[in-house]
Amino acid sequence: MRELFEQYIDRRIANMTFSFIELTSGDIHRDVGGYPGRNHKMVICCDVMYKRMAGDDEVISAPPSGKGATVTVRYYKKNHQGGALVCPVSVKKTAPKKTASDMKMQPNEVHLMVCGHRFDFVQELIPENVGGKAVAFYPQQDYNNKKNLPLHQYGSGAFCKFQIKASGIAGVYLWVIQDEIVYIGETADFKQRFNTGYGNISPRNCFVGGQCTNCKMNKVVMKAYDAGNSVKLYFYVSDNYKQVELELLSQYNTMYNVKDN
Repeated sequence: MRELFEQYIDRRIANMTFSFIELTSGDIHRDVGGYPGRNHKMVICCDVMYKRMAGDDEVISAPPSGKGATVTVRYYKKNHQGGALVCPVSVKKTAPKKTASDMKMQPNEVHLMVCGHRFDFVQELIPENVGGKAVAFYPQQDYNNKKNLPLHQYGSGAFCKFQIKASGIAGVYLWVIQDEIVYIGETADFKQRFNTGYGNISPRNCFVGGQCTNCKMNKVVMKAYDAGNSVKLYFYVSDNYKQVELELLSQYNTMYNVKDN
């Protein structure tokens, strides 16, 4: 279990896109598995978090015992440049517009430079929601399953619906959650890939032989939104989208570009 925590934290640190990333023990253990549960390994998880600290990394919060589900550590990118980060990433922010209260970063004024390619911010992926919770849809119930096909590993349970405002251009896209690139994909038609793919799960795609990636990533949006996080979408326009995607995937071990996760 210790090794799994180490691999998870190392990947999150390596793939951070901004100057620091904050990781919380409870979130780490849930993602790795086994928490909550009677045989959880929270003490080991916290121990790994502390041992992964370097330089001026800092503990943002912790219970009196120092071990628990609320331990939060801020890891600074500059302290981990010798680790697994093998592809230069930088974030450029232009001067934010002033409001009556303060200055707020406008989403369309942010872009990511990843391996020399400029990815422009498109939008956050916000599902249809009521009261701060994503509306649940069950498309698998609408499928006329004449062949008695089984659901694939991502086909059960609830899904959400969302859309993006974009044209049908070709290129490569990034999904970013809490400053980490969690997914890299390519498409010949950006609008269609999201609005009739990830954001609107067809009944057939819930079953074996269907597009399981759509289901997997739809659940990522739903889970993130219900947890109070957001999925930020970035896009790089390119006719060589397949080549660019392969270039990025050769450098990044993302959370969801793994076939069995």
